[in-house]
Amino acid sequence: MTSSPGEIVLTVIFSPRPGAGESLMRALERLGRASRRDTGCLAYDFHGGKDGRILLLERWATRELLELHQNQPFLQQFQETAGPLLASPPELLEWKPLDLKNAPTEAP
Repeated sequence: MTSSPGEIVLTVIFSPRPGAGESLMRALERLGRASRRDTGCLAYDFHGGKDGRILLLERWATRELLELHQNQPFLQQFQETAGPLLASPPELLEWKPLDLKNAPTEAP
């Protein structure tokens, strides 16, 4: 995976309420389809944990394009739909790619 200096990576963890996992996954599937069509979306991938939580990994070309995505009406609609399906608010973290190939090396 090659990244650019302005790239933004987000991880979001969703914890469904008991019995709401399938409904949440359907809502996430709709969100993913719409989000992947947004300009600047490099990745929008979901992963399931053994504990039932769902991880969303997002990669965006620039902060400006991420902000355009965050203002899309379908994202607001997802938040309204998903709210009652969640046991707790989503945990969102923002990341920036590291260039470890050019990192300084320490002397032994």
